[in-house]
Amino acid sequence: MNQKIYDYLKKHDLEFIDYWVNEYYIHSNEHTLRASEKDYLIEYRKECLFLFQASLDTQMKKTNLSDICQGIGEDRAAMNTPFKEVYFNFFEYSKAMLEFLIQHKKEEKIAVSYEELLEYMLLVRKHETENSYAIYSGYMDYTFKAVL
Repeated sequence: MNQKIYDYLKKHDLEFIDYWVNEYYIHSNEHTLRASEKDYLIEYRKECLFLFQASLDTQMKKTNLSDICQGIGEDRAAMNTPFKEVYFNFFEYSKAMLEFLIQHKKEEKIAVSYEELLEYMLLVRKHETENSYAIYSGYMDYTFKAVL
C-alpha cells in the first residue's frame, strides 16, 4: 500500500467516517431499521472507526480481516438486517472511501498521483473480494445456528 495514502487516511479517519455516515449510511435501509434504537448511530460510528483503522492496518501489513468480517456478518444477522442490505453496504463503504480520496485529490488535499490512486483501488478490490466471503460466512453461520 502507498504510504502517503495510508498516512492521509489515518490522519483523516474521523472525516472519512463522517462522510460515510452522512452521505451513505443514514440513507440506508439498515439505518432506517435501527434509527429508533438509543445511541445506535453513536455506536455505529465507533464500530466504523475501528473497522476503518483495522482495514488500513491490514492493507499496510498485508494481513486479512476475515475474523472481524465474519463477526460483522454474525452481528448483522443477529440484528435481523437483511443480507442484501449487509452486502450492499459493504460495497458502498468501499465506494465511499474511494470517492473520498478522489475528491481530496481533486481538491489537492492529498499529494498522490492518479496512478497511485488506481493502484490503491486495486488493493481495495482485492480486500473486498477476500472480506465479502467472510461477511457472508458469518451471516450464514449465525442464521444456521439460530434455526437449530
